[in-house]
Amino acid sequence: KTGLADAIFVVGEIQNRQNLKIDPKVIVLPPQFSLPDFHVFKYNLFYNTLKKLRPDFVIAVNLKNIQLTFSSFAKSDLGFKLVLKEHTPRTFLRKRYSLIYIPYLIWLRLQGAIAKKYIDGAICITDAQRIFVSKYCKTNKPIEIIPSGVETTVFKPDRDVEREKAVVYIGRYFYTKLREFLPVIPSLISNFPDWKFVFVGDGSWSDRIKVLCERFPNNIQDLGYINHDKLASIINKCSIGILPSTQVEPFGLTSLEMQSCGIPVIVSDIEGLRTTVVDNRSGLVVKPVSEKIALALCDLMSNKKKREKLGKSARGIAVEKYDWGVIAKKTIEFLIRL
Repeated sequence: KTGLADAIFVVGEIQNRQNLKIDPKVIVLPPQFSLPDFHVFKYNLFYNTLKKLRPDFVIAVNLKNIQLTFSSFAKSDLGFKLVLKEHTPRTFLRKRYSLIYIPYLIWLRLQGAIAKKYIDGAICITDAQRIFVSKYCKTNKPIEIIPSGVETTVFKPDRDVEREKAVVYIGRYFYTKLREFLPVIPSLISNFPDWKFVFVGDGSWSDRIKVLCERFPNNIQDLGYINHDKLASIINKCSIGILPSTQVEPFGLTSLEMQSCGIPVIVSDIEGLRTTVVDNRSGLVVKPVSEKIALALCDLMSNKKKREKLGKSARGIAVEKYDWGVIAKKTIEFLIRL
């Protein structure tokens, strides 16, 4: 998309890339390795693969993953530039790793010391990750904020489909994501009986959604897990998107996909999600409590003109700021500066 032929991104487990016939300049290592993977055999395989591919850049995802250590050890021999790409939410540790907080903190400090010595730069998807990297790496190397992107040619408005009066939620069916949203649905259906709520996903709260489906068979639709390539067609049938999570998120990719399809999105005012929506321009940013979520939904459900205005603006912002071509170009420009 950028027209820069020297930027070839190889994504996937490094073990599966030994038979490549191309000469990649940039290798992106997704977080496949975990701490138990750190042993001599896997490091030798990792090192020999990088030696064969001879990349100019290696991008290691997330400070907490062992691949950063592997890459650091290999860097001095192979001479590539090492870039850390961080997705971890800044407030992630205490919430998810509370039982092992101290040993995990020690591990992060060790990884941070390695990163400080070996990385040539860092890419963070939001300012929260920049703060996280600055805290644990204490590096003086360049840190660039480059968000994740969306495939705007796939997630785009479908002019042949008439939007229904429907609110769509896409994500896991978990307590932390739905606890403030599900309780307001009965009253919303009472006030807006011609609207329906569409759920896409799966998880431990599936039974609660099933109960709602049985209680309101004409207003609740549970589609379950849907392949990613079919999401655009579902979004385009709806008028409003909602992501009411109550815990921090790394980013809000689903929010961008909804906006790219031209519908406004209501997101929680929490780390990760709030950065993907421009309040009152591409959607609404609200506190993750039932009352605020209900008010925001009422606002958009009762005002078609506002929905269409926000949806049109959301599509424009998605194309201008988050299209993968734009993100790839920013990434390449940052790598070139290193």
